[in-house]
Amino acid sequence: MKKDRLGIVILNQNTDRIEEYLSYYVSCLYQIADEVIVAGSEELLQNEKKLLKKLCSYQIQVPHDVDKSVAYVLGKLEERMWEYHTLILTDESVFGPFYNLTEMFAIMDAQNYDFWGALKHSPQAGTGEERIDAYLDPSFLVFNKKMLESTKILSFLAENELSSLLQLGAAGYKAGAYCDMDQYDFPKGQNNSCYPYYYNDLMIKEQRYPFLKCDSFAYVKGIDYSHRENLKRAFSYIQSNLDYDEGLIWKYILKKYNISDIKESLQLYYILDKSLIIHNPDPALSTAENILRILRPDKKYTAA
Repeated sequence: MKKDRLGIVILNQNTDRIEEYLSYYVSCLYQIADEVIVAGSEELLQNEKKLLKKLCSYQIQVPHDVDKSVAYVLGKLEERMWEYHTLILTDESVFGPFYNLTEMFAIMDAQNYDFWGALKHSPQAGTGEERIDAYLDPSFLVFNKKMLESTKILSFLAENELSSLLQLGAAGYKAGAYCDMDQYDFPKGQNNSCYPYYYNDLMIKEQRYPFLKCDSFAYVKGIDYSHRENLKRAFSYIQSNLDYDEGLIWKYILKKYNISDIKESLQLYYILDKSLIIHNPDPALSTAENILRILRPDKKYTAA
């Protein structure tokens, strides 16, 4: 008997811990998946053994010397994949979901795509190496029945990157995207991988895009004021209007990025007094206490 959807979370081979935002994300996949599998390094599977038993039904170890981890994992699951109508591929590169994932799937299932992504990047004009073709962001991809019943997807990914998936349109497969960046105007000189960083706020608020790129808070060099302005608006919208614990974001970025990058990305230079010194976080404190500590001149994080 065919099951409905299988979710596979393929983690970076350098990832050896599951952060809280990622634990929440994986648990939310059960909104739209019957089964969730996590693939990662030996270190990750050992370090998070107890947590993974709660989060997923099965784990796959990916050796460090594997070049194409997606093709490797799908090859390991080839027989299991045929039990499902739909395959969901995702990773640890996004915060969220900010909306229930059933909402996105209800819209996309009605389109009868053979495969689709949560986000499509627009092409960048140019010639030769300067040109970047449109591509589906690899952070969240969905493959439906026609793709799973063909060996095309396995053979294609054995030779190509996920970002090349749209080439399968030439083979007769119908592709789509929940959030298509073609509708936006982009700053001159920026390539298409940068586009979502300029429209996080509109994507989340108006298109109900359920994710935010984790590296938005470190994407500072070469990105102008408008990127930081929209990230500030997006973060504010998440805090004020959505049922998502923004503490999950704070916990990750305070651990992952340096304070100067966070100040730049969230425009703390602009929304706070410019003479303010933002202190480094203290690992012994909670997220809420650290937020107060880094913003207060005296580093106090209590009312006393």
